[in-house]
Amino acid sequence: MKIKKTMKNNESTSEERITRLEERLDELFTQIHHLQAFVSEPIVKPNTADQTSPTKDEAINDIMENFDFAKVYKIMVDYNWVWFDRKTQKTRVPTLEEIKDNARELLERAWDQLNETEYDYSGWKEIFVETGGFNAWVCECGKDVVIPERHLKLRFILEEWECGKD
Repeated sequence: MKIKKTMKNNESTSEERITRLEERLDELFTQIHHLQAFVSEPIVKPNTADQTSPTKDEAINDIMENFDFAKVYKIMVDYNWVWFDRKTQKTRVPTLEEIKDNARELLERAWDQLNETEYDYSGWKEIFVETGGFNAWVCECGKDVVIPERHLKLRFILEEWECGKD
């Protein structure tokens, strides 16, 4: 009887360990998923003199040429998503050109503000600039490398929720 009892205790301990490991793996995968939501490429890549980050104009033009502003405009019309018009002092759905102009302005502001930001302890700095549903994000890693990596991203956010952040 004692032998069976000991085996059952060991089995349950092993099962508990496996359960704890599975839970920890789930936590780690969630953390990885959150990081991937912010970075489309690896955070740290080796830098050499041959590698260069895009210039401000190159990065912004790439986003402006490839971002689906027509989709954003359709969503804004469908949801009656309005912005305040300073000229008329009223709210209205912006035109496609106003949406593009606002996005370009946000990207430029984010890029410029990053230049004025100090690196954190890990050699990383980032800026978020948000308005009207748009989120412009720029980061730079590589405080102690020859050529720092800079990434620029534009998002249009319909809904977001965050819970449990300290």
